[in-house]
Parts: sequence; structure tokens; C-alpha cells
Amino acid sequence: ASGTAHLLAISGLHIGMVAGWGFLLAWWLLTRREAWIVALPVRRCALLAGVVLALGYATLAGWSLPTQRAVLMLAAAAAAWWLRSRSHPLNTMLAALMVVVTLDPLAVGTISLWLSFVAVTALIVWGARQESVPRKGWRGAARGLLWVSVVATLATLPLIAGAFGRFPLYALPANLLLVPLYGVWILPSSLSAAVLAMAGWSDGAHGLLLLASAGVKLGEWLLACFHQLPGGSWWLPRLPWWWLALSGLLLVTAGVWWGRRHRFRAVVAVGCAVAMLLLWPERDVTQTAWTVWDVGQGAAATLRFPGGAVMALDAPGSRGSRFNGGTTVAEGLRAQGVTHLDVVAVSHLQADHAGGIASLLRRVNRVGELWLADVPENRAAKVVRGWRRMAGRVRWLARGDVALVGGHRVRVLWPPRGATSSNANNLSLVLSLDLGHGKRLLAMGDSEAPVERRLVRAGIGRHDLLLVPHHGSATSSTWPLLRRVRPRLAILQTGWHNRFHFPAARVVARYRRIGAAIVNTAYGAVTGRVGARLQWRQMGGN
Repeated sequence: ASGTAHLLAISGLHIGMVAGWGFLLAWWLLTRREAWIVALPVRRCALLAGVVLALGYATLAGWSLPTQRAVLMLAAAAAAWWLRSRSHPLNTMLAALMVVVTLDPLAVGTISLWLSFVAVTALIVWGARQESVPRKGWRGAARGLLWVSVVATLATLPLIAGAFGRFPLYALPANLLLVPLYGVWILPSSLSAAVLAMAGWSDGAHGLLLLASAGVKLGEWLLACFHQLPGGSWWLPRLPWWWLALSGLLLVTAGVWWGRRHRFRAVVAVGCAVAMLLLWPERDVTQTAWTVWDVGQGAAATLRFPGGAVMALDAPGSRGSRFNGGTTVAEGLRAQGVTHLDVVAVSHLQADHAGGIASLLRRVNRVGELWLADVPENRAAKVVRGWRRMAGRVRWLARGDVALVGGHRVRVLWPPRGATSSNANNLSLVLSLDLGHGKRLLAMGDSEAPVERRLVRAGIGRHDLLLVPHHGSATSSTWPLLRRVRPRLAILQTGWHNRFHFPAARVVARYRRIGAAIVNTAYGAVTGRVGARLQWRQMGGN
């Protein structure tokens, strides 16, 4: 989100820093005596020392694929310098790319390769348009750091937006603070600690590692500050490739135009490119569109209404897991061109319905309201307090309440306010949603037979679309309820070969008996639109 992942990944930046420190240290040592300066090729010796130190660092890092590519790039640059080649730096970089692809052809499919080479290419091309005589001293160093950060950030922006769906709004200030922190404080301290540890001086190594640790904590604090700023975690809808290519072309044009006489044009081109990435609009729908997601053994659905309103029903997952139903729903909405949620309704707090809510809230730009059943179990839950910090206001709902989402009425059928039960399933939020064109959806969470009997006595009516209660368990979908609701489409939300053996065969037989079409998200997500006819299709299915 902050555009500083390269500081934590052991790859090009770290290898370059280590090589640079090795070069400077060897240069300083070899220029202490005039005899050494006369007798030794100081520059080549310093260059060799930098490469050797980088190789040692890569060995400590475990020679991951990004590390291998970074070492090959460093070796190509060092060889060109050693041989005093007059070839253009761009040719040296292309030679390194050729070696990388020759040794690892599959690298062409990795985003890290292209992020690295695009950034280096931009630095070479744009750097050639800087003044030929650099300024010395701290001002020159600060100017160089600013220049490199600006160029690398802009050059990789379309790739980052396309691959990760993020816009690192504060990448430039974050890098200006953290690159020196890692390069001057954390990396030299930790490397020196490793050397002292290998030399047997454990006390000195321990002290230096504590110093490096303090730098890492400071960096984490700075990242947290950037993340909490407005737009500190900005998600983009899935952008088409041609739009990304066009924004990249504008940035290339800015690099070509950069110079004393055309800086205004370059700034305009950069501004247009950034605006293209930020201003891509969310997609709207002309009819109510719904998706019931394939999230394994759990429940998750979303509804998009004309005018841009978006509603999510549940998101499962293991608490603390990075990849779960909340991630799936957020990525799916991005693919549909949506990066916000007006309402997130949570049926109840069990993991197969609510475990991924935190992940979902973190992966959208804005959440309007969080809907929860107004029961003591939810009021006392610690997890709800965590959600409230990420969402908008919490709306506590109970039987009889009516709400609007995008102009469409949502009626709360269950539970009564303040209800308690020894079975948490029977405290599930039951919602009846008007979808337009006279169609209605019934979402029942994990409600079981006792709740269904109360709904029947209350006079529940027909609904065209039903999210089958309790994943098709035999404890739910009783015959009296199905005779009243008579859904045209019943959607089961189960995991493939789940350990609960959902759905129960006799439950499926009941739905077939009333003539309902039955689909199961175990075979893929189900999407549909609401018009004069209820239309749906299953991704990967029939």
C-alpha cells in the first residue's frame, strides 16, 4: 500500500546497497596510503570487494530467485565497468536481462522481474537528461535520492496498479524516509552484526542487532503512520490492459520530454498518467446484479444496484488468515469494477460466515454501514469493535426493522431485539431484499427449524431467490418454509466434498419437489441479473 515492499524483499535494493557499502569501504581503506594508490588498481579492487560482499550477502539470504536476478544484474554492471566498456548502460542492462532469461526462462512471467527492469530502464533513460555535472555534498545526495525515488515510483506505477490493484499514494515520501533508514542504519548494522557473529564477538553482534531492530521498529511506525493517512490504502478497480498501457505511454513521453525546455510538458504528462489511474470510474449496472461466491465451506454474496450501491452478505475465513472468503469477495468486486461497499451485513459471528469480514473491510476503499443483529452475543463480541474501526457506523437490526440500499427495501425478519439462544445459528440475521421487477431474495444465514417455524407463523411470503439456510443441512429447509417461500432458484453454499456432507440428500429432494432450480457454489460462483426474468449462470458450470 505504501510502495515500499522492495525495502523488505531481499532483492535488488539490498544487493545494490551491500555492494555499494563494500565498494566504499574498500576504497576508503585502499586510499589510506599513497603506496597502495600507486601500486594497486584501487577502483577495480574496490569494485571486486563490493561484488564479493554482495555474493556473501546473497548466500546469507538463501539465493532466492529475486536475489539471483539481482546478483546477475550487478555482475553485468560490474563487468562493464571492469572492462571499461563504452557501451550504453541500457545495453548493459539488456545483456543482464538476456542472461537472466537464459538461465530462468520462466522469469518472464514474474512481476518482480519487470518491476526491476522497468525501474532500471527508466532511471537510465531519464537520468541521461539530468545535468552532466552532479552536485556534491548532502544537497546533491538528497537531490539524487529524490530523483531516483520519483523516477522509480512513476515508472512502475502502471505495473503496480495492474498487478496489485493498489495506488501507492504516499510512495514518494515513504521511500524518501525509509530508503536512507534501511541503507544507512538497518542494513549496515545487521550486516556488521553478522560479520561480528561469525568472528565470535557475540556481545558486539548482539548490540548491533538491537540497533538494527530499533531501526526496523521505527520503519514500521512510519509505515503505520502513512497507512492511516487518508488514501493510505487505496484500491483500484481492475483496469484494462490498454488503459494501463496508455498511462505507461504518457509516463514514457514525460521521460522523453524531460529537460530544461520541456519540463512543463513532462509535468503535464505525468499528471495525466496519474489521473488516468486514479479517475477510472467504478462500473455501474442497469439492473440489480448479484453474485454468490465460491468460498469453500462458507457463505458470501454481493449485490450491486443501479446507481452504484453495493451490498455484501457475509465473508468466511479463518481469523487472521490473509487468504480467505473476504479476500475472494474483495478481489471479485475489483474484477467487477467496484472498490467500495455501502453495506456489509453479517448474519452471525461464526467463522464460516464472518471469519473473513476483517479481510474484506481492509480491501475496499470505503464501507458505509456494518449491519449486525441486535443481540447480546454480538454486542459483547470483541471482533465487532475491531470491525468498527475499519467500517463506517454499525447498524444494529432486529425483527421489524426496514432499511434501504440503493433505493431497494431490506426487511429484517429475524431475530427479535435482545434475543438469546443456546444455538448461535438461531440468532442469524434473516433478511428479505427487494431486487426490483417484483423479485425478492431471502438470506437466512444458518437459521434452523425453530426459526423457520416462527417465520412461517409470521406469514413469510414467496421469494424468487433463496440462499439456502445452513448450507443445506438437515436441520433447516423444513417443508412448511419451502411451501411458503417457493423459490425459483435455491443456491447452496458448500465446500467441495466438505466434511459435513452438505447438502443433505433429503433437503435437495425437497427443493426439487417444489420445482426450484438448485445450484451449488462448490462447482463455482453463481452470478445473475434481475430483470423481467431472473437470469443466472454458474462460472465453470452449466
